[in-house]
Amino acid sequence: ALDESHDEVLGSVGIKNLNLKVTAGKFDLSAEVKAQISGTAKGSGTIKYEAAAKKITVKVSEIKFGILDVTSQVFDELKKQESATLKVSKPHVYITVK
Repeated sequence: ALDESHDEVLGSVGIKNLNLKVTAGKFDLSAEVKAQISGTAKGSGTIKYEAAAKKITVKVSEIKFGILDVTSQVFDELKKQESATLKVSKPHVYITVK
């Protein structure tokens, strides 16, 4: 299992206490989010690393902010961040490792 905690500011959104736990290809994510409103975001899904392709594939099951399902909004924002190493196709996020 991987359990890390980080603080990061993304634009006008503050993220504190980001916790990512990965066990047997499944992940659980939680973070304190401070934006126009504040609360806890939680997400879950699966993750796998393909060494030959140097690619991480994340399948997001859902992301909730409190009781609200914000999965679509998160994917909309991720789509804006696409690059040579980050591709988004709901419900998947593909990350190429260099």
